[in-house]
Parts: sequence; structure tokens; C-alpha cells
Amino acid sequence: GAGKSTLIDLIPRIINPSNGDILFDDTNIKKFSLSSIRKNIAFIYQDSVLYDTSIKNNIKYFNTKASESEIEEVCRLSGVSDFVDNLPGNYNYNVAEGGQKLSGGQKQRVILARAFLSNAKILIMDEATSALDNESESNIREAIRNMVRAKEKTVIVIAHRKNTIKDADFVIYIKNGTVKATGKPQEIFAEYPNL
Repeated sequence: GAGKSTLIDLIPRIINPSNGDILFDDTNIKKFSLSSIRKNIAFIYQDSVLYDTSIKNNIKYFNTKASESEIEEVCRLSGVSDFVDNLPGNYNYNVAEGGQKLSGGQKQRVILARAFLSNAKILIMDEATSALDNESESNIREAIRNMVRAKEKTVIVIAHRKNTIKDADFVIYIKNGTVKATGKPQEIFAEYPNL
């Protein structure tokens, strides 16, 4: 009920603001076509889907023309390459429907690789690490840092856990539909220690 779903629905123009403006690089979002906005945004949800096919096909799902070198790069950045060599068939390993044959952290890394391989400039992660243990979440945070440095993408993370956002450049704390504070994570945590 804080308003996070509304916020992320405003960015790709699923809904339009009743007042105010949304700007991308000082340009009003209304000046961009819906298709250009939406092809530049990738979403990762807590329950993002993996398909009953290979790791490689799951990664290439939105970019079927990706080269082997592009796939290798996103697998390195996302951390897929850290575990794929231990699987029978490596990148051809079939993950089963919903990624049943992978751990939660492995699934999220494959989903991250898929998002990294898309040409989207903005990645929105909605509670994407909330079901992961601390080690898996730490690995995902490291993967995001790697991707941001290498690909110069903007990452918007919606989270309830402090640990998830501690590396952010900027935090917006929303409660009951109202922006309570904005700033660096350390500033927000100092002002609201009970988050």
C-alpha cells in the first residue's frame, strides 16, 4: 500500500500521472512513443518466469539474435558463469518449467542475464531478491554492480530490506503513498533507523 506498484507502472506509462511530469534526461516522457519507452525497460519480479528449455534459451528469450560473445558477457556479469560449468550440458542444461532444477539464487542470475542481454537501458527490479538468502542476495547485488559499470544501465530497485538497497546511489523512502525521505542510503537509514 506504499505506492511502489503505482510508481513502477508510471515509468513505462502503463498508467499516466494525474498531475506532475515524468522526465527522462530532462525530456517529458509523453514526448516518447510507448514502444520506445517499453523496449528500453526490462522488469525483474520476485516470481519472474523461466521456461522449460536450456539456460541459454532462457537467457536469449528476448534477444534471440544475441551472439555467443554477448551471451558469455552477460553470463559473466550476472554470475551465471559461476555455476553453469557444474551442470550437465552447461548452457544447454534444461532448467524445467519455472526453473525447478535451479536454486533460487541460480534462477535469479539467469533472469538477470536475460535482462542484461536485452537492450533495455532501464532495469526495474520489484522485490526480485526478497525470497533469497543473504548469500544469494549478495551475489545478485554484486552482479547488478558489475552490470551497471559495464553497461551503463539505470537500475530501479523496489525493496523492503535495507540490505538490498545499501549500495544504491539514491533512495526514495515511500510510506503510505507519501515520499518520506530521499537521499543516500546511509542518510535514510540514519534518519529512519527502524526501517
